[in-house]
Amino acid sequence: MADEILRLVAGMLQGEVKDFDLSAVTLIRCEVSHDLAEASLRYSVLGDEDKRREAADALGRVAGFLQRRVGESLGLRQTPHLRFSYDSSQVESVKLQELFDQIARERDNDAKS
Repeated sequence: MADEILRLVAGMLQGEVKDFDLSAVTLIRCEVSHDLAEASLRYSVLGDEDKRREAADALGRVAGFLQRRVGESLGLRQTPHLRFSYDSSQVESVKLQELFDQIARERDNDAKS
């Protein structure tokens, strides 16, 4: 169910929702509660803190629409409440990679000296 909700919401964000603040949003994963009452969607945003804030506000504005469309698409008696939260793991992974690259460059420079 989580994969299907993720697929549906991602498709709606790309095709049905016309909000510029959501253009840099990427949905990463979805977790659904055991009773299907809640679906937690994790997302990342390309850009700075302002972009993240704008994306969070925009997701809040369209959450009801997305929830209604998920319910219609899945034909469920009770549609899970969609909850969005920012996932910083991709940003942190890029920072770590940059750090590793810097260490490798410094080691190369030390070896050449």
